Amino acid sequence: MDLYPYIIALVVFTIAVIAGAAALAGYVLPSGLLAALAIYIFWDAALARDTSQQEGVGFVPGQSAAQLGIFALVCAIFGTYLFFHPHHPPFTGRSAIVSSGLYAVFGVLGEPLGCWILALGFGAIWMAQRKSRANLEVHKGKGDA
Repeated sequence: MDLYPYIIALVVFTIAVIAGAAALAGYVLPSGLLAALAIYIFWDAALARDTSQQEGVGFVPGQSAAQLGIFALVCAIFGTYLFFHPHHPPFTGRSAIVSSGLYAVFGVLGEPLGCWILALGFGAIWMAQRKSRANLEVHKGKGDA
């Protein structure tokens, strides 16, 4: 008995419940990001189940390009959120060292700039992977003729 679909359904349901509770509490952007996370987990699980057709293909450049595009979009949205709702010291939690460093170097705009730089990096990698995949498909088409 394969429990993988049930585990994915449980995780997505849990995240959806938390997102709904956050939306009811008035936290619109975090609840939207949680909903996007639930959708991504469900989508990624659906892709993982469809690997039977891709066995034996090996590495294909640009296969994860869509995921990097989603990461870039999420980083850009979170950076915009931090721009309009900046955090101030003292920072706590797991990212306190990163937040403190960014605040020390760039001031209040440190965290949004960090997120936007990550978004630009993910976006650049996403574009490079899409281009390499397009080149691979062009060369594969020429070899078949």
